[in-house]
Amino acid sequence: MTTFISAIPYFWLGLIAIAVFAVQWPLFPASGGYDTSLVPSLSGAFVSSALYHAVLPGVTVVLSAMAGWVLGMRNMMVTVSSEDYVMVAQAKGLPERRVMFSYAARNAILPNVSGFALSLGFIVGGTLLVEMVFSYPGIGYVLFQGVGAKDYPLMRGVFLIITLAVLAANLLADLLYMLLDPRTRKEG
Repeated sequence: MTTFISAIPYFWLGLIAIAVFAVQWPLFPASGGYDTSLVPSLSGAFVSSALYHAVLPGVTVVLSAMAGWVLGMRNMMVTVSSEDYVMVAQAKGLPERRVMFSYAARNAILPNVSGFALSLGFIVGGTLLVEMVFSYPGIGYVLFQGVGAKDYPLMRGVFLIITLAVLAANLLADLLYMLLDPRTRKEG
């Protein structure tokens, strides 16, 4: 299933989501970034409207990106399951659930944490097609408008935001890595 989902481009998944969840079963809006009757502000009504309009585009991007991460996690679990420390834990008679979560999954997730942080730049910058499908006023669309208008300060600002998002994700990944892998902790 994950191989199939990872093979579907973002924008096709977006079109399928619109057809199913906005047309067939009208649960979410098909376009826009917020309800047009609201004035943009930090009010609860506007924020909830913006989050409601972001559900389908966000799920489309996350679902498409997560398929690759799940596939990578599966492959790492297969590799880690044959390691000596996992076999020793099984030989001690520990419950299979504890062996899988405390020993195997904890070590198998480490490359995915790093891969997630590195792929965030692609996710933030590469959502232009999804934003165009949903007519969503996101950062990719703003970058597209800046390129079309040759607005270099706007493009620099968008690149700065994308860069800061990637740096923040890498910082969070390093902190998470430190929690997951005791070998990275400095003592004393």
